[in-house]
Amino acid sequence: MVVRDEEEQARYVRELLDIFDEEGVDAAFAYTFARGDLPTSSDPERDFDLASPGIVKVLEPGQTGTAYPGLPWEPKAAFRSLSEYGRARVARTGQANAKVKGDRRSAEHLPEASVRSASSREGG
Repeated sequence: MVVRDEEEQARYVRELLDIFDEEGVDAAFAYTFARGDLPTSSDPERDFDLASPGIVKVLEPGQTGTAYPGLPWEPKAAFRSLSEYGRARVARTGQANAKVKGDRRSAEHLPEASVRSASSREGG
């Protein structure tokens, strides 16, 4: 019998992010967002999301989520872990207010990894 353990996936994602951060990686593809071919189900024998590496679980046809009403998915623990990591990293580094070379707009519109990559190239 396979048992859902979203916390294990969240720990794994966080562990990878910590390693990447320690090693000075500028950018990385964090994880798969969703696997539409592996939907969750109230029937344990058809809960294919158990095998999904996605950070959200795709709901059964016709269902929509509660965290993001109207969307056919719900965040898993790994989604929340990735979000918390990003917010903490911005708070720790202050990079949300960084400027990107050649772009006078605030870098807040850029993914965190893009901001770090740009500031690294500038020597920052």
